[in-house]
Amino acid sequence: METTTDLLFLLAVTFLFNHELDAVQQHEWRILSVPLSVSDKVAYRIFVAFHILFFGVIIWYINESWLQIGLDVFLIAHVFIHYALRNNSNLVFTWFSWVWILGGGILGAIHLLLMA
Repeated sequence: METTTDLLFLLAVTFLFNHELDAVQQHEWRILSVPLSVSDKVAYRIFVAFHILFFGVIIWYINESWLQIGLDVFLIAHVFIHYALRNNSNLVFTWFSWVWILGGGILGAIHLLLMA
């Protein structure tokens, strides 16, 4: 990772990681407890444990263009997913939460354009 484009991608990943920290604070796992029919405690554990795999794959393949493109697309889609779920009573996001969600999506979109 040597270029401004690389730095931009790392910043996008940082926004994603910060969002996930905030998602724990905001109890985002509660969106899982209804469809999975599990308790809040179990949904929390699934949510946190999933992030070991999620973050591990990102870190391991960080220099691969397929991962960068895929993560950029995810970051963009992630904004729309949260927007669509904004009125869900199981999700509570503050303006601070939206900084990380929108910031990641914007950085992902810029990075994707620069890769083309």
